[in-house]
Amino acid sequence: MLNVGDVLEGKYRIISVLGQGGWGNVYLAENLKVGNKWAVKEIQTAQEFRVNFLAEPEILKKLNHSSLPRIIDIFRSENYLYIIEDYFEGIGLKEAIQTREMCTEDNAVHWAKQLCEILIYLHSLEPNPIIYRDMKPGNIIIDKDNQVRLIDFGIAREFKRGCSSDTTFIGTRGYAAPEQFSVNGQSDGRTDIYGLGATLYHVVTGINPGQPPFQMEPVRHLNPAVSSELENFISRCVQTDPGKRYQSAEEALEALMLLENSSKNSSKNSSKLKFIIGTVAGSLLRREWVNSGRKAIGTVVIAVGGVSRGVGCTHTAIAAAAFLAGNGLKTALLELNENPVFYTLKDECSETGVDFYIQGVAGSNDMLIKVIRAGYQYLVLDLGMVCRTGDKGIFEKSPLYDEMVRADLTILVAGAAVWQLKDLAPYLKEQAAESWRFAFRTPEMHFFHKVKKEIVNTCLPIPFSPDPFKITSETDGFYMKVLEPVLPLMEKKKRRPVFSK
Repeated sequence: MLNVGDVLEGKYRIISVLGQGGWGNVYLAENLKVGNKWAVKEIQTAQEFRVNFLAEPEILKKLNHSSLPRIIDIFRSENYLYIIEDYFEGIGLKEAIQTREMCTEDNAVHWAKQLCEILIYLHSLEPNPIIYRDMKPGNIIIDKDNQVRLIDFGIAREFKRGCSSDTTFIGTRGYAAPEQFSVNGQSDGRTDIYGLGATLYHVVTGINPGQPPFQMEPVRHLNPAVSSELENFISRCVQTDPGKRYQSAEEALEALMLLENSSKNSSKNSSKLKFIIGTVAGSLLRREWVNSGRKAIGTVVIAVGGVSRGVGCTHTAIAAAAFLAGNGLKTALLELNENPVFYTLKDECSETGVDFYIQGVAGSNDMLIKVIRAGYQYLVLDLGMVCRTGDKGIFEKSPLYDEMVRADLTILVAGAAVWQLKDLAPYLKEQAAESWRFAFRTPEMHFFHKVKKEIVNTCLPIPFSPDPFKITSETDGFYMKVLEPVLPLMEKKKRRPVFSK
């Protein structure tokens, strides 16, 4: 990993960190000889991902567009791949959405038109069009002239006619089209149309479609100031069936131009929208929708891993699933760590309302894909011990570590004894672990509070409960806290979920 001040290959001095992700970091660097600035993408090749990271530079070499980065150089080390690309100055659309000042309808349409033009370029390349597959605010830069730049081609692919399906199931939840996670899915130009619509939805509502409740409410329900024409455009882009979306970026661009002309000729639309999301009124509006009894769309994946064997990972995963099912949420439990104990617990799991699954052939993800497609509200993964420190002190990650990075919520179960902290230490250095929740198995509370002060993550003590299927008042409170980021609002007295089964 690079640090500020480091010099890469004697040429590029690291100035700052531009971004961080599960696969690596992006840095701002200065060429020591020329003085110009570049973006340096650092990818951890030692980790096992289902992505060919060499595909990105191969794709970038073929591109020649002012709104897309050029690749300048590639360096490799034992554990990292470094890609030197154009650095685009400006504000990230993700940050612009947070401040809301730039997110007018005029700007939203202006940016969308430019994104369509970029997609037209990518989809028209010969002999093989490029499908971007990762359209989202985090990959879009707005420069000082209000021009759009599209970055990060990490999961882009060449569309080769005759292929029956994609080779990987990958994308960003909320922005990725359904076919990106389908067993027989084939991403094409319409896949990027979905990402465009999801991005616009985030711009004009302020609501991230990749966070609970994972459903795109009609835009004007969340922001009445948006024009009905733009609402209709977004709605068509994000249709589940690709055949119901705009069938090409050209068609989408034409619709935006008609929308823009209509807006100019209408006195109904204000040039600057009065966004209500983020205000008290907006919060009340969203809470009213959540409490309306509507069902969330999409499966929330909760990964439960253990820092070592015997810390209670399986116990915690079962209890979490039992808690969710006990509150009326359709829940599946999938065992991925080949724990023989699961076979003896299958009948008891079913009695709690949890649907029980066991992974098949080691290394296969067929069952995981099958369960995700089955329409559960929640899927709890029992991953067991996903990492270990080898004989030479190297932190070794199993393929299941990838599932911890990709999950909507990750719970890492640790032992409470002093000698067990050495097993936890390597995880604290992982960037992907910054958002994880750490659960300590029935610790001595004085010791737990000492540990908690040293760890920035959410740390919770797991109350003693020998029966994972029996939710007591203590365990009920624990799972309400540890699962809070992905839970619907629940009535405290009745303990019933907002979303009906």
